[in-house]
Amino acid sequence: TSVYREDEVVVGGSPRLDLVVPQAADRAAVRRELGVADGDRLLVLSGTWGPLYRRLHYPIALAHLFKAPLERVHLVVKLHPSELDEGPYRQIVEGLAAAGGFAPPPITVVRDVDLYRLLGAADAHLGIHSTVLTEAVATGTPNLLATGLAAADLLGYVDAGVAIPVETAAQLAAALDLPRDAAMDPARREAFLAAHYEPGSASRRIADDLLAWLP
Repeated sequence: TSVYREDEVVVGGSPRLDLVVPQAADRAAVRRELGVADGDRLLVLSGTWGPLYRRLHYPIALAHLFKAPLERVHLVVKLHPSELDEGPYRQIVEGLAAAGGFAPPPITVVRDVDLYRLLGAADAHLGIHSTVLTEAVATGTPNLLATGLAAADLLGYVDAGVAIPVETAAQLAAALDLPRDAAMDPARREAFLAAHYEPGSASRRIADDLLAWLP
């Protein structure tokens, strides 16, 4: 529901998802580029540019999820394109480890990166408030959704079976131990994508609609 009439809005889809190539990423190459050690799980955390989320929501969620050691995990923070600095992520995770007297997970912060290549190589994606949750469904990457805050589940990911709710460090560790198909069931993934996206190329569909207006 919006300020527009129904005949003023055409749903075209997401051209960004046209960039998702249905093939396995070169996991070994991505891991080498990010400095992920052999045997470590690559966990992608998607950041946000919103001041309220950076100052309050993310620190609160991360304080619950990283207050205990995580074995064999390399955290890769994918910054939002609008973030101009590394944000609070490293400071929070490393500060929790220092306060608890344990070693923090290795952390790599990236911004200008091929998101779909990164997700394709990841063992899991941790979302707090980000549309990357949907993009992880498109790449088939197991989604872990921090649910400690109200309105965290923007599109019903958990009910659709395409995200696992996590609120504590123990739940995060348990979710990371799940087999890939158990964490992201292929059938439920396909059902979610079918419910939210038209089949075919969104870019071509939008281009055809625009060209149809020309004489």
